[in-house]
Amino acid sequence: MKNTAADALELSVPERIQLVAEIWDSIAECPEKIELTDTTRHLLRKRLAAYRANSSAGSPWEDVKRPILKELAASSLLQSRSKQTFSTTTSPTKKSRAGHWFAVHGRN
Repeated sequence: MKNTAADALELSVPERIQLVAEIWDSIAECPEKIELTDTTRHLLRKRLAAYRANSSAGSPWEDVKRPILKELAASSLLQSRSKQTFSTTTSPTKKSRAGHWFAVHGRN
């Protein structure tokens, strides 16, 4: 049986995120099949030329990643606190379930 987009919309938020990740990974496995538009090709050439003109510009990945992870950790802490507020209800909302998922998985 073939699954449809309507079937995917019946999945929980974490299941849909997992499905999107699996689809994206399957696309990344065959980059030679991805056709670039003229606009994208032009943009990539422009960015490569800018890099070659000044390859020392920019920041190392570790320097960029550190504040991002710090911000995500702070956001996750806030989401965890909001989940504690929601946990007093008998039926969590979709938003609180999604917030919990990101609190648990959002630091990757």
